Amino acid sequence: MNKDKVIEILGDVTWFMGVLILQAHRYDDIKTKDDSILAANMMHNLCSELEFTKDDITAITTFANNKLNNVINMSIDEEE
Repeated sequence: MNKDKVIEILGDVTWFMGVLILQAHRYDDIKTKDDSILAANMMHNLCSELEFTKDDITAITTFANNKLNNVINMSIDEEE
């Protein structure tokens, strides 16, 4: 198993789940809280089963955040 590739894929999954949760609740932070906690718990359990370290989990989160920021920046650039 290529750990870096798995981290990248889990980063994509984390990003995608986050976007779906936000869209499902019309970008309302308060309404998304329960679903976000559920998704975070599922990812935590998966990472525990894969025996990932805290650094690996940080890498997944960073990957997802970077992807989200890139999408936001691209949409802002398109609007200008």
